[in-house]
Amino acid sequence: MTELGINGTCTTIDPALEQPQVEGLTKIFPKEWFEKIKFVKATSQDAAKQLEIPDNSVELVYIDGDHRQEAVQHDWDWLKDKFSKYLIFDDYHFPTKQHKDMEISSVVDQITGYELECLIMDRRIYFDDRRYTDDQIDYGQVIVTNKNLDLISELCDW
Repeated sequence: MTELGINGTCTTIDPALEQPQVEGLTKIFPKEWFEKIKFVKATSQDAAKQLEIPDNSVELVYIDGDHRQEAVQHDWDWLKDKFSKYLIFDDYHFPTKQHKDMEISSVVDQITGYELECLIMDRRIYFDDRRYTDDQIDYGQVIVTNKNLDLISELCDW
């Protein structure tokens, strides 16, 4: 955003966030980046009580939090009306992949009225030491496109 002159902000929510981590990042990345980032140390359930987010006011939401069904359902219920363009769920597991407390699919598979697309990205941008083929990877990220994206685009002249 800084390099492109985009007047935007980023809010990151993490219950394990520690100030030394943030300070370490400020030594690596440009100072200007941190002027656009709001760090919230909280669970998403607690953040939902703290943050006032108007409907359709966030262009992109990226969810990579508590993977249990109840928490994922909370995140979806809280944010489904807040995003104007895209919401991404990380760690979506296909029915063939069983992993304890990885229950993203139980929520995502019930979403209707949106366009959903699963992207298999794991180890695709660098050398895959496991040598898996695309057909062998049974998890990915799901991009949910706002059902009103075309209408919003027309109204906002994007």
